[in-house]
Amino acid sequence: KVIEFLINKLPDFHYSNTSDAEEDISQELIIYLQRIAISENVLFFFKAEYKEGKRKVDFGILWAQSFSDSKAFFVIEAKRLPARDKESEKEYVFGNYGGMERFKRNLHGVGLSQSAIIGYVQKKDFSLWHTEINSWITEVIVSNGLWTLADKLSGSYTKQLAIFTSKNLRIDETVIQLTHLWIKL
Repeated sequence: KVIEFLINKLPDFHYSNTSDAEEDISQELIIYLQRIAISENVLFFFKAEYKEGKRKVDFGILWAQSFSDSKAFFVIEAKRLPARDKESEKEYVFGNYGGMERFKRNLHGVGLSQSAIIGYVQKKDFSLWHTEINSWITEVIVSNGLWTLADKLSGSYTKQLAIFTSKNLRIDETVIQLTHLWIKL
């Protein structure tokens, strides 16, 4: 239901701030999504900077019922495309703040079978990023046994939204399915 909600609502998100900082975009997006969730009485809510152990993921999604668990049942990492500088160019996939790598190393989404990454596409188009990211994954497969062809993104896109999936083997040998949702800013 969360993925369906995001697919339906993300195309209508219009970022109005002048800052291109990932944190500022995420803050505005979470306010937008939370307001819709409240108005539509959905059974979950969005928590910004959700703490998982010693780390924080950009969004935690929790059940809204008062009797439910306080642990997120779904988490979302957000990444700018392109990254802020040449040094962090490939951080959507791997690196110090690598989005996909955080899930693979069980730093995000521990114990979850599904989660997501939202891409804020600020330059280039969906097709170019899809090709670029899959080439980075091909590159890391050669040097790191944790990465496989299943990590590559497959899916489709429209003018407003890209929807890809990947099945990612984690260090504990479990698999997490990531839905990659990209919006053009």
